[in-house]
Amino acid sequence: YKHEIVSPGYFGLGFYAKFPIHHIHPGLGDFVPPVIIASVLIDSGRTAQFVIIHAMPPITAEAWLNNFATHRRLLSLIKHAQDDLIIITGDFNATPFSTGFGALVRQGRMQNAMYGFGLQRTWSAEKFWARFTIDHVLYRGDLAVESFRRLPPTGSDHFPLLVKFRVLAASHRKQ
Repeated sequence: YKHEIVSPGYFGLGFYAKFPIHHIHPGLGDFVPPVIIASVLIDSGRTAQFVIIHAMPPITAEAWLNNFATHRRLLSLIKHAQDDLIIITGDFNATPFSTGFGALVRQGRMQNAMYGFGLQRTWSAEKFWARFTIDHVLYRGDLAVESFRRLPPTGSDHFPLLVKFRVLAASHRKQ
């Protein structure tokens, strides 16, 4: 199952799932960059919401404001989500230590899947001397991260990430 947003330049997105895509939601509004929001059926009627983003490189005031608006809209989406499992992933163009990214994690009550697996530098795959952690996988709900790996380069300027989650049974939920 797949859903793609093809756009010129660096802001195309793709979502590929091994489970049926239940619904593709409208994006976060009429601004760049594109966002994919999808609900996926994972088992007996239970759905998980996936959000894939590619934030603007924060090199201008306009781009910074755009990213701020993206984070605010993501927080609103998370707050009103119908799905109890949420995964937000993509190129945030922000390190784990940046103010805006930290606010999204804290206020959205999200967990960073990378924690416990070391700081994985995901960009630039092309320049070994200039690598930063700007791609993230955030999650909330009854999930446990079984593995988190940065894979070898594939031709992109970012390294791909492979994260394996396990859905927890009701008895393992945190109160």
